[in-house]
Amino acid sequence: MEHVSGSPYVELSGDASDHYHRYRKDIALLAELGSTLYRFSLEWSRIEPEEGEFSLPNLTITDACSGRAMSMGSSRWSRSTTSPRRVG
Repeated sequence: MEHVSGSPYVELSGDASDHYHRYRKDIALLAELGSTLYRFSLEWSRIEPEEGEFSLPNLTITDACSGRAMSMGSSRWSRSTTSPRRVG
């Protein structure tokens, strides 16, 4: 919403939650606990905040999280995405 003219949200939403910085430890903890499934969601508005404007950090983290999960022994993983919704 920070990209919409006249929006009361003036601060940028950032690239992700703290999992963005902690995913390595988080996934290692899941593996230590014996979990073989890692599920994470993608918020499309973070990947493409404006039509045609893509966030490379958010595209990169998707690959990093799934790769880390598989390297820690997760044989199954899934991800879900939201649909892009244009405002304006």
